[in-house]
Amino acid sequence: MTDLKTNVDFVVKKGKLDEHRFVSNDLAALEEGEVRFRIDRYAFTANNVTYGVAGDMLNYWQFFPADEGWGRIPVWSIGSVIDSRHDDFNEGDRYYGYFPMSSTLTVQPSKVSPRGFVDNAAHRRELPPTYNQYSKMTPELGFEPAFDNHVMLYRPLFATSFLIDDWLGGEDYFGAKTLVVSSASSKTSFGLGYRAALRDGQRKIIGLTSPRNVAFVEGLGCFDTVVAYDDITSIPNNDSVAYVDMAGNVEVNANVHNHFADQLTVSSRVGITHWQDGGQDSNLPGPEPQMFFAPNQIQKRVGELGAQGFQQQIGAALTDLYTFADQHVDITEQVGQEAVETVYKEMLSGNAKPNEGFIVSIHA
Repeated sequence: MTDLKTNVDFVVKKGKLDEHRFVSNDLAALEEGEVRFRIDRYAFTANNVTYGVAGDMLNYWQFFPADEGWGRIPVWSIGSVIDSRHDDFNEGDRYYGYFPMSSTLTVQPSKVSPRGFVDNAAHRRELPPTYNQYSKMTPELGFEPAFDNHVMLYRPLFATSFLIDDWLGGEDYFGAKTLVVSSASSKTSFGLGYRAALRDGQRKIIGLTSPRNVAFVEGLGCFDTVVAYDDITSIPNNDSVAYVDMAGNVEVNANVHNHFADQLTVSSRVGITHWQDGGQDSNLPGPEPQMFFAPNQIQKRVGELGAQGFQQQIGAALTDLYTFADQHVDITEQVGQEAVETVYKEMLSGNAKPNEGFIVSIHA
């Protein structure tokens, strides 16, 4: 097996995400049944910032523990087996799933099948199972190497887009005639806009974004209207509205709630890309904002459709969304610790361009 003796972690200060550092440590010998992965590369998006902001609230910090006061932000990644004391894993096997911003990860596989496994490490057993599953990446299982970057960058985001749309559609949009989505330039938001536009056409879809991203969002063609954050009051407020908050900006949320007030039929929070605000708001008119948690919708649909039926449905939707995204987003690959820091800072600052997608490797 590969002779890799040191692991490197990129850690951030809990509650103060702009403090970060690299930490190196010697790798321990594997115990019986354990498998070690080299984390080849990962996608980093605004969604990962949400993982950091909501680290305590939604237990994201618990997946990959770090020193007291510090955390390792989870990322969607591809890892290759470099060491194994499990008969079902061989060097070079590739898996897609939830990894830390590190150079390696050691797991305790359970429920191993030709399609993948579940990490049964003690600290992960009570966490949402969706995030503990790893998929084996072979062409026979639907993972073409040419689309590795698409899988990492888009699969989790567009899966969330699909699930929000599925949830709203299942609830008939809570009776709303208009869908308003914040952070419309983000991949999860425009994925939702695209999915919603494929429905019956009975609802108007409005995207909210920063002034500098208006042109990009308009160019997507999936929103009926694109409105800058400072023009929210220009939107007619004489009809029912479903609001999906992908930004967590306190001022934006207050403006939306104050403008639409009792016309809001639902206010759903999905992301917290404006991490400095913490996404906190209170005493707002209209319905109380509720957090959308994707694993709950997955469990519901798997219960209704079965695992295979659900995978077929979401797989078709993701392929369609990948094709759509390729028309509007350029994927770039960056390598090394300096690249990790640069991409992290850019995404944290909110200055990343919406037409860029980042794939990063900590390995030089």
